Amino acid sequence: MKDFICSNCGNNNFSEGKIDKVFNIEGKLCLVENIPAFLCNRCQEPILTIETTEHIRFILKSNQKPSKIVTTQVYEFS
Repeated sequence: MKDFICSNCGNNNFSEGKIDKVFNIEGKLCLVENIPAFLCNRCQEPILTIETTEHIRFILKSNQKPSKIVTTQVYEFS
């Protein structure tokens, strides 16, 4: 296991897991699913490796077709 310290709670115990994350790329929202991450055992804050971050960047900047398209409801906090 890698040596991480959670920036949210200071914990240093992590488990491997997967997350989904929405990215805002030039005003366009993109969802990337099943991202491998290390999850804090206390607060579940995810940490991504440099390799994972670079792979996400490659996916979002390439002309790769999305695996699916979803619609969602949008609410404004007021």
